[in-house]
Amino acid sequence: MSLAAPLPTSPRPALTSTDYALYGATVFAWGFSWIAIKGQVGDIPPEVSVFWRFVLASMVMVGWCYWRGHNLRYGLRDHLRFAGLGLFIFSANFTLFYYGAASLPSGLLAVIFSLASVLNLILAFILFGQRPGMVSLTAGLLGFAGIALMFKPQILDTGIDYAAMSGLGFCALGTLSFCLGNMLSASNQQKGLPVTPATAWGMVYGTLFLGLFATLKATASPSTRAPFTSQASSILRSSRRSLRLDPISPCLAGLVLHGQATRR
Repeated sequence: MSLAAPLPTSPRPALTSTDYALYGATVFAWGFSWIAIKGQVGDIPPEVSVFWRFVLASMVMVGWCYWRGHNLRYGLRDHLRFAGLGLFIFSANFTLFYYGAASLPSGLLAVIFSLASVLNLILAFILFGQRPGMVSLTAGLLGFAGIALMFKPQILDTGIDYAAMSGLGFCALGTLSFCLGNMLSASNQQKGLPVTPATAWGMVYGTLFLGLFATLKATASPSTRAPFTSQASSILRSSRRSLRLDPISPCLAGLVLHGQATRR
């Protein structure tokens, strides 16, 4: 699975110990994100939970860019690409998984999302003509099988009913959304757009999309018209129930570490 893997045009240098450490930290951080997501699912609409999550994340990422001296000024066409990242990765992907988490155990969420490694290879072939290597395809399938076996008891305990099937559908669409964003990110890097500013702008646009969607949904549904401020308070309380892990931490750490690793 790759958030922003550039399409290879020349042989890559051998991975260093720093690269392995960054990828290990990414896996560790993203692993905890499923626990945080499950801890946030409740009375708060998923899109509002994700909105506040990325309000914090985008603030930190933009601050990081300013601190590191990254350029944040880009043209309209580049901003359209950043908005695509915000739509596919930083809003639709997370929101769909939050909806799926309402009826599925966290282990099954991780199993479905692990298919992204295989789906990325398929989409890269369809969109860019990049033939998947047998090693990569086999590794992706083995990873999916390993995660599925690890969560086998949770999966077998999940009743197959309408709610479960709906949850599977949400998670499948969330995985597809993530992978489409992945392809856009790879295209961005081919055009020379750096990972960190693109991630920061993507989070900003994702936050705007989430706020717009949450507002429109609240307008259409009287039951979700609770003020954002009161919903934010509930989200913070649910985050404390999730092993006191800030829900932004796994998201932000995984994205930053992965971006630093893949740009090497």
